[in-house]
Amino acid sequence: MPTITIDLPDAMQEYLDIQVRAGRFKDAGTVVQNLIADAVRNQWRQEADEKLRESLAEYERGEGVRWKKGDCERMVRAYLKQKKSRTGKRS
Repeated sequence: MPTITIDLPDAMQEYLDIQVRAGRFKDAGTVVQNLIADAVRNQWRQEADEKLRESLAEYERGEGVRWKKGDCERMVRAYLKQKKSRTGKRS
């Protein structure tokens, strides 16, 4: 596993030490790994929320298009046909 060295303020280091002494975490590295994992999940959640807000705004402005039954199948078939024709030219 790669190692990263970071500088922490004294107060944050004390907090990490308290968490480890209390038995909440195996060591300070585990605390930092959990914090990074939480930050990544939070970033993904924020990006997904932003995309949803953008989609809703487009729909409210009337820019959204309602799909009909079979639209996805038609798009997939067209994509596969296009992909097949491209791969056939390379052979």
